[in-house]
Amino acid sequence: MAQRDQGRAGAGTGGRRDGRAAVGWQLESGTLTGGSATSLQVVLASGGATIELNGTAYDGSADAFLDQVERADGDRPGTGGDRGTVTTGAGLVGVVETRTTPSGTDEVDAAFKMAIGSAETVASAPALLVRIRTASGQFEHYQDEVAALLRSITPGAVR
Repeated sequence: MAQRDQGRAGAGTGGRRDGRAAVGWQLESGTLTGGSATSLQVVLASGGATIELNGTAYDGSADAFLDQVERADGDRPGTGGDRGTVTTGAGLVGVVETRTTPSGTDEVDAAFKMAIGSAETVASAPALLVRIRTASGQFEHYQDEVAALLRSITPGAVR
Protein backbone atom coordinates (compact mmCIF):
# COMPACT_ATOMS: atom_id res chain seq x y z
CA MET A 1 0.00 0.00 0.00
CA ALA A 2 1.16 3.52 -0.63
CA GLN A 3 2.04 5.53 2.41
CA ARG A 4 -0.08 8.61 2.97
CA ASP A 5 1.17 12.01 4.12
CA GLN A 6 1.87 11.70 7.83
CA GLY A 7 2.34 15.40 8.40
CA ARG A 8 -1.31 16.25 8.95
CA ALA A 9 -3.51 15.44 11.90
CA GLY A 10 -5.77 12.53 11.05
CA ALA A 11 -8.11 12.23 14.00
CA GLY A 12 -11.75 12.00 13.11
CA THR A 13 -14.67 13.80 14.62
CA GLY A 14 -17.25 11.17 15.33
CA GLY A 15 -17.67 10.23 11.69
CA ARG A 16 -17.89 13.81 10.34
CA ARG A 17 -15.83 14.67 7.28
CA ASP A 18 -15.95 18.47 7.58
CA GLY A 19 -13.59 18.93 10.56
CA ARG A 20 -16.36 19.96 12.97
CA ALA A 21 -17.18 18.15 16.18
CA ALA A 22 -20.20 15.86 16.10
CA VAL A 23 -23.48 17.35 17.31
CA GLY A 24 -23.56 17.60 21.10
CA TRP A 25 -19.77 17.72 21.50
CA GLN A 26 -17.99 20.93 22.47
CA LEU A 27 -14.43 21.67 21.44
CA GLU A 28 -12.82 22.47 24.80
CA SER A 29 -9.29 23.02 23.48
CA GLY A 30 -7.19 22.55 20.37
CA THR A 31 -8.16 22.62 16.72
CA LEU A 32 -9.75 19.92 14.59
CA THR A 33 -8.22 20.88 11.25
CA GLY A 34 -4.71 21.00 9.88
CA GLY A 35 -1.69 20.88 12.09
CA SER A 36 0.91 18.24 12.53
CA ALA A 37 0.09 14.75 13.79
CA THR A 38 2.93 15.14 16.28
CA SER A 39 1.46 18.29 17.84
CA LEU A 40 -2.25 17.41 17.85
CA GLN A 41 -3.86 18.19 21.20
CA VAL A 42 -7.66 18.29 21.23
CA VAL A 43 -10.24 17.93 23.99
CA LEU A 44 -13.92 17.36 23.20
CA ALA A 45 -16.62 17.28 25.88
CA SER A 46 -20.27 16.30 25.97
CA GLY A 47 -22.23 16.07 29.19
CA GLY A 48 -20.53 13.40 31.27
CA ALA A 49 -17.83 12.49 28.76
CA THR A 50 -14.53 13.82 27.46
CA ILE A 51 -12.38 12.70 24.55
CA GLU A 52 -8.74 13.73 24.36
CA LEU A 53 -6.67 13.30 21.20
CA ASN A 54 -2.91 13.68 21.63
CA GLY A 55 -0.37 13.19 18.87
CA THR A 56 3.35 12.76 19.36
CA ALA A 57 6.49 11.43 17.76
CA TYR A 58 7.19 7.85 18.85
CA ASP A 59 9.37 5.15 17.30
CA GLY A 60 7.84 1.75 17.95
CA SER A 61 4.51 -0.04 17.91
CA ALA A 62 1.14 1.23 19.11
CA ASP A 63 1.25 -1.42 21.84
CA ALA A 64 4.65 -0.19 23.07
CA PHE A 65 3.39 3.41 22.93
CA LEU A 66 0.41 2.57 25.14
CA ASP A 67 2.77 0.76 27.55
CA GLN A 68 4.88 3.93 27.77
CA VAL A 69 1.81 6.09 28.37
CA GLU A 70 0.71 3.81 31.20
CA ARG A 71 4.18 3.85 32.77
CA ALA A 72 4.15 7.65 32.65
CA ASP A 73 0.70 7.70 34.30
CA GLY A 74 1.98 5.57 37.18
CA ASP A 75 -0.18 3.24 39.20
CA ARG A 76 -3.79 4.13 38.52
CA PRO A 77 -6.41 2.42 40.65
CA GLY A 78 -9.23 0.58 39.01
CA THR A 79 -10.20 -2.63 37.34
CA GLY A 80 -9.46 -3.16 33.71
CA GLY A 81 -10.22 -5.50 30.92
CA ASP A 82 -7.73 -7.13 28.65
CA ARG A 83 -5.97 -5.12 26.01
CA GLY A 84 -7.48 -5.59 22.58
CA THR A 85 -7.19 -4.21 19.07
CA VAL A 86 -9.31 -1.79 17.10
CA THR A 87 -9.18 -1.28 13.34
CA THR A 88 -10.23 2.00 11.77
CA GLY A 89 -12.12 2.32 8.51
CA ALA A 90 -8.82 3.36 6.89
CA GLY A 91 -7.09 0.19 8.07
CA LEU A 92 -5.05 1.58 10.97
CA VAL A 93 -4.73 -1.05 13.68
CA GLY A 94 -4.57 0.30 17.20
CA VAL A 95 -4.60 -1.11 20.69
CA VAL A 96 -7.32 -0.34 23.20
CA GLU A 97 -7.58 -0.82 26.93
CA THR A 98 -10.50 -0.14 29.25
CA ARG A 99 -10.79 0.30 32.99
CA THR A 100 -13.26 1.40 35.62
CA THR A 101 -11.94 3.50 38.49
CA PRO A 102 -13.02 3.00 42.11
CA SER A 103 -15.30 6.05 41.75
CA GLY A 104 -17.02 4.41 38.76
CA THR A 105 -15.48 6.52 35.99
CA ASP A 106 -15.09 4.51 32.81
CA GLU A 107 -11.82 5.03 30.96
CA VAL A 108 -10.80 3.92 27.48
CA ASP A 109 -7.31 4.47 26.10
CA ALA A 110 -6.61 3.72 22.44
CA ALA A 111 -3.20 4.09 20.78
CA PHE A 112 -2.52 4.22 17.05
CA LYS A 113 0.49 4.63 14.79
CA MET A 114 -0.55 7.02 12.03
CA ALA A 115 0.61 5.08 8.96
CA ILE A 116 -0.17 2.00 6.94
CA GLY A 117 2.57 0.10 5.16
CA SER A 118 5.73 -1.73 6.04
CA ALA A 119 6.67 -2.43 9.64
CA GLU A 120 9.40 0.21 9.40
CA THR A 121 6.98 2.82 8.04
CA VAL A 122 4.46 2.16 10.80
CA ALA A 123 7.08 2.08 13.58
CA SER A 124 8.49 5.47 12.58
CA ALA A 125 5.09 7.15 12.10
CA PRO A 126 3.62 9.60 14.61
CA ALA A 127 1.54 8.10 17.42
CA LEU A 128 -1.97 9.09 18.46
CA LEU A 129 -3.43 8.55 21.92
CA VAL A 130 -7.21 8.74 22.27
CA ARG A 131 -8.48 8.95 25.85
CA ILE A 132 -12.19 8.65 26.59
CA ARG A 133 -13.51 9.34 30.08
CA THR A 134 -17.15 9.06 31.11
CA ALA A 135 -18.97 9.63 34.37
CA SER A 136 -20.10 6.60 36.30
CA GLY A 137 -22.61 4.53 34.35
CA GLN A 138 -22.48 6.78 31.26
CA PHE A 139 -20.23 4.88 28.84
CA GLU A 140 -23.14 2.99 27.29
CA HIS A 141 -24.71 6.35 26.40
CA TYR A 142 -21.61 7.35 24.39
CA GLN A 143 -20.54 3.94 23.11
CA ASP A 144 -21.75 4.38 19.51
CA GLU A 145 -20.19 7.83 19.18
CA VAL A 146 -16.88 6.60 20.59
CA ALA A 147 -16.89 3.63 18.19
CA ALA A 148 -17.62 5.99 15.24
CA LEU A 149 -14.77 8.29 16.30
CA LEU A 150 -12.29 5.43 16.54
CA ARG A 151 -13.37 4.04 13.14
CA SER A 152 -12.97 7.49 11.56
CA ILE A 153 -9.27 7.94 12.41
CA THR A 154 -7.21 8.09 9.24
CA PRO A 155 -3.48 8.43 8.54
CA GLY A 156 -2.59 11.86 7.21
CA ALA A 157 -6.11 13.07 6.49
CA VAL A 158 -6.29 16.54 5.03
CA ARG A 159 -9.35 18.25 6.41
